Amino acid sequence: MLPDRHRDPVPPAMQRLVALLALRGRCDRRQVARSLFPGRPDDAAAARLRDTLSRLRHRHSRLAELIGGEPELALVATLQVDLLDLDLVLGQCVRGEVAALEALERVAPTPLELDLLPGWYDEWVCEERERLRSKVSRALCRHSGLRLRAGDIPGALASAEWAGRLDPFDEVAARWQIRAHLSAGDEALAVRRYVGLRELLRRELSVEPEPATAALVPAV
Repeated sequence: MLPDRHRDPVPPAMQRLVALLALRGRCDRRQVARSLFPGRPDDAAAARLRDTLSRLRHRHSRLAELIGGEPELALVATLQVDLLDLDLVLGQCVRGEVAALEALERVAPTPLELDLLPGWYDEWVCEERERLRSKVSRALCRHSGLRLRAGDIPGALASAEWAGRLDPFDEVAARWQIRAHLSAGDEALAVRRYVGLRELLRRELSVEPEPATAALVPAV
């Protein structure tokens, strides 16, 4: 739907409008204006939004056709948004379905590819980026626990390790990694994972691991 090289490039404000609606779904116009034009009075932000929508309709009509709604704004229901596919896979992870991790790898082959809208540093983008990473991490930890209880140690470890790469400070993910190593009878790897986490927390945050984490390897 984006213009080809013979058309005017889509200005950043228009790109951000479409991205915002793709991420948040149906939105009140006032909230859209505040997110896209922060720091401006409501009236000024609303005027900028009206101007953006007007220019979108006149200069990028095909893109404008994707947006509808009054008084709220939303993308048309027929538009496919890849984050919806990711949400389906995360639901599979939460349910502990065996093929969930493979499905997640097809949607986003590496944790780095879950870095939402790289290069955009708007406040709302940072909030959505963190929300997505947290959601993925929670789903992976849930999947890890369910797989471990089902006796699938490799699957449990893979999910926990992926969650740990998303956030190296995530102690929930670290605990599932440690539990998976212990279930596999590999106490040395479990201790190594705990010691690595402890050193990271001490060095970067000047804190100790939570008691629930330390209790898994009491000999350390």
